[in-house]
Amino acid sequence: GLRLRQGRLDILGRRLEFKRGSIAFRAGTLEPELDLLAEATTRGTTVSVAVQGPPSAPEIILSATPELPPDEVMARLLFDRASSTLSPFEIAQIAQGIAQLTGVGGGFDPLGRARDLLGLNRLGVAAAPEGQTGAALEAGKYLAPGVYVGVRQGVQGGQPGVAVQVELAPSLKLEGQTATGPAGDRVGVTWEYEY
Repeated sequence: GLRLRQGRLDILGRRLEFKRGSIAFRAGTLEPELDLLAEATTRGTTVSVAVQGPPSAPEIILSATPELPPDEVMARLLFDRASSTLSPFEIAQIAQGIAQLTGVGGGFDPLGRARDLLGLNRLGVAAAPEGQTGAALEAGKYLAPGVYVGVRQGVQGGQPGVAVQVELAPSLKLEGQTATGPAGDRVGVTWEYEY
């Protein structure tokens, strides 16, 4: 068999670090048995993706600590926020992320290709910045673990919104935004408790 020493997994621009990994061959068969586990921590939630079983029919298990439903796990992993705050386009990206994990579908992904080409962690369509209507294009990158810088521009023009998020502790985040509509510039501290 083979044992993983280190590795990373990228799902729609979000990086997970492998915590364990092995590929074992059983007697009498050429098909290996997988046992892989990758994790990422976001806003005090540790998201785990486990892949177990044969490559022809792997079982993919999404989990989080503290415990969350599978769709909420993907929302936290991909967008670092609750699924109730996601736009329909972002929900479609969750479905694409699940398809990427399972090897089903995937197909044509122009935003994913553009994101990879530009070296971004996040590129998508979301609700327009506060005070504007319609949709907005959002692009961002993690400059270091827990440090995210993003820009959101409405498709109808207007001032772009720039956001910086710094994770100070697992449940504590410093957030700053500029040119986000009538509210103007703002800085705040977000504390989140999962129960």
